[in-house]
Amino acid sequence: MTVRQDDVGRYNLNDLHKAAGGRKADQPADFFKRDEAKALVSELAKSAKAQNYPVNAKRGRYGGTFVVKELVYVYALCGSLRASILHLGNPTASPCSVAPESTL
Repeated sequence: MTVRQDDVGRYNLNDLHKAAGGRKADQPADFFKRDEAKALVSELAKSAKAQNYPVNAKRGRYGGTFVVKELVYVYALCGSLRASILHLGNPTASPCSVAPESTL
């Protein structure tokens, strides 16, 4: 499976979702509804150049949600399998709670 990138190098989160099995519970739209994801996007946007906003949604046949590498990692960590693995080491930690000042 190919994961498309846009002209500034952001990764297509929809392609990554499909490659990971495409579970409805892990779809990108639900990820961006989380407060932690919103806070991370806001912090990344503050440090990004205007042309490299961390999230870019494109409509149409070749569209999708394109995100920077940091958001790819956080999205992957929020998947149910990876979240379960992280909880084994620290059962009280929330794998999707990312403080805005965190460095990825």
